[in-house]
Amino acid sequence: MSESLENAIYTSEKNGDDKTGKGTESEPLKTILRAMHHAGKEPFPPIYVDSQEAGQKYKLASKTQLKKIQKIWAREQHKNEDKQAKLQLDEEKRIKNLEEAKAIVLQEDTTLPSAVRIKIRDGEKYRSQRVKLFGWVHRLRRQGTATHVH
Repeated sequence: MSESLENAIYTSEKNGDDKTGKGTESEPLKTILRAMHHAGKEPFPPIYVDSQEAGQKYKLASKTQLKKIQKIWAREQHKNEDKQAKLQLDEEKRIKNLEEAKAIVLQEDTTLPSAVRIKIRDGEKYRSQRVKLFGWVHRLRRQGTATHVH
């Protein structure tokens, strides 16, 4: 077998499977787009599709077929690159916020009366008094770039 046939990817709309297929002649993928994902990068190896001719199981995918699907693949790659850049930027912001949060030191104001430790359910009894609440957070919702707890 020549090198190009060893690297070739086989697809079959009839018999292929994009989940379990391996891109081989005996276990083809279903779609050309999945074959491009399987290859991972350009230039793509030869991609074979079902042949309509008698006695021939596969034929090379036409240039127009490949060009059309390649545009879709390229759009997906750009979206993935943009998504990765956004994730990286978000991670950098998160690290920066974390470092800023580490610099904050909370100190109790000793000029005020000391806070009474209560549970949230007992809050009504302690209206207009200084309290320290304890409880569990059921759902934390973040808005904006920083989370503030008051």
